[in-house]
Amino acid sequence: MKKVIDFILFSNTWISIGAVSCAASAFIFYQKPIAIEFLALVFCATFFGYNLQQSSYDEIFDDRKNQSLWISNYGKVIQKLSYVILIISIIPSVKIFSWKNILFTIPALVLVLFYREKKKNTFSFRSIPFFKLFVIAFVWTWTCAILPQLIYFNKVGLYYPTILFFYIISITIPFDKRDLSYDSKKLKTLPQLIGIKSAYLTSFIIISLLLIIAMYFKRYLFCIYLVITILVLIPSYKIRGEYYYLLILDGLLLLFPIFAK
Repeated sequence: MKKVIDFILFSNTWISIGAVSCAASAFIFYQKPIAIEFLALVFCATFFGYNLQQSSYDEIFDDRKNQSLWISNYGKVIQKLSYVILIISIIPSVKIFSWKNILFTIPALVLVLFYREKKKNTFSFRSIPFFKLFVIAFVWTWTCAILPQLIYFNKVGLYYPTILFFYIISITIPFDKRDLSYDSKKLKTLPQLIGIKSAYLTSFIIISLLLIIAMYFKRYLFCIYLVITILVLIPSYKIRGEYYYLLILDGLLLLFPIFAK
C-alpha cells in the first residue's frame, strides 16, 4: 500500500487530481456543464508541469527524504512518461479547441516552462525575489478558474478566480516554510522576508478574510471548507512529515468541488 501511495504522491498524480478538482469547481460554481475533455487536459498539463520542475532536483533533502529517494529512483521514468502524456494531450487539444482558445494557454505555459532554472545562471521566474508564491497562484488560477470561462462561458467572472488565487497562496505558504532550510536566500520567500511565525499568521489571515467574504456572499458551504482548511493548517507551524504536506495539505484541493456550490 505504501508503494502505491508513494507513486500517487511523488509522481505528482495526486496534485494533478487536485488541479482537476479546482477546474471542475469552476464549472460547478458557475453552474455550467462540466467539460470532461478540459479536465483531462488540465490533468495532463499539471502532471507534465510538476514533473518538469521536479526533474531538476538532484539532492536528498532530510525533510523530504522519501520523496527525494523516490525521485532519484523513478524520476527519469516519470519525466519521460510526462512528455508522452503531454504529446498525447496536444492531439485532442488541437482538435477540441480553436487556435484562439489554445493561445489563452500561453501565459500559464510560459510561466511553467521558465519557472525553475534548468541550468545555472539561466533565467527563471522562480528566481525573481518574492515572485515564487504569486507565480504558483497565478498559474493555478489561470488554468483552473479563468481558462474554463474564456473557453466555455463567454464571459469572465472574478469571484471564483480571486478566491482560488488567495486560497492557493494561503496553502502554499506552509510549503515555503518547510523549504526554508534549503531555499536560496535570493528567492526572498515570505518566511525568509517576514519570518516563520508571521508567514504562518499570514496564511490564517488570508483564510479568515476569505471566510468573511464567503459569509458575506452567503456561501455557507464554502465557509465549512475554509474552516476545515484552518484546522488542517494549524499543525503546519511545526515542521511535519512530508506526507502531511503532499497527502493532507495538497489533498484539500480534492475537496473543492464538494463545497463549490
